[in-house]
This record gives sequence, structure tokens and C-alpha cells, in this order.
Amino acid sequence: MTRRAKENSDSSSGSVSPSNDWGREIIKRFRGGINGMFIFWGLVLCVSSAFLWSAFSGPQGIFSLAKQKRDAERIEADNRSILLQNQEFRKQIYLLKKSPEYIEKTAREELGYIRKGEKVYLSNDDLPPRISEPEP
Repeated sequence: MTRRAKENSDSSSGSVSPSNDWGREIIKRFRGGINGMFIFWGLVLCVSSAFLWSAFSGPQGIFSLAKQKRDAERIEADNRSILLQNQEFRKQIYLLKKSPEYIEKTAREELGYIRKGEKVYLSNDDLPPRISEPEP
């Protein structure tokens, strides 16, 4: 007797194997009744919660995307300030190459150079602090 024929004869005689009972019981619970509704809505709640959790957190969640947007805006602001700084440096390089007056001005301001015959007057604020001698 083949397996299918054996299953047909079992179902026609009305006897149900224990493994089939378990499957039928689960199907009955999902098909209707209060217990089936609780299980169904419980599963819907779990799936919805998992979806919302993944939408708000995680590497591609809303919070992560907002942080990435703030970081991108900060980096763009840094880039703008660096571009302005580069323009200023290019201007200084050009003036140092082409303008003797600018070279002299820079040497006087940054390096403290003076021309021959010029006198420098220093105030007390311009002098370095005195170092007192250690007591014996």
C-alpha cells in the first residue's frame, strides 16, 4: 500500500494521528475566536513595533540621518571658512611676490624690522618682565 493510499484510508476511517491534531489545533486558533484575534493582533503589534524601531534607530534610521545631516552642514561650513582662508593666503602670496611695500610692511609688523637711522621707542608694556635673582 502506498503512502497516499494509507493516508486516505486513515482519514476515511475517522482516526487522526497525533501530529495532524497539533496542526489542526493551531489552524483552529488562527481561524477564529477570541484567542485567534489576540494572537493575530499580537503578531501585528510585534511586526509594527519592529518596523518602527528599525525606522527610527539603526544605521539608516531617522535619528541617524538627522545626525548625518548636521555633520554634513558643519563640514560644509568648515569648507567655506577654509576656502576664505585659502583666498586670503593666495592674496598674501601675490602681494609678497609683487609688492615691495607689502614686504616692508610685513617685515616691520611681524618681524620688528626697522630702517637705518630710525629710533624705536618702547614703553614698559613692550619690555619683557624682569627676572629677579634668587635669594641665597
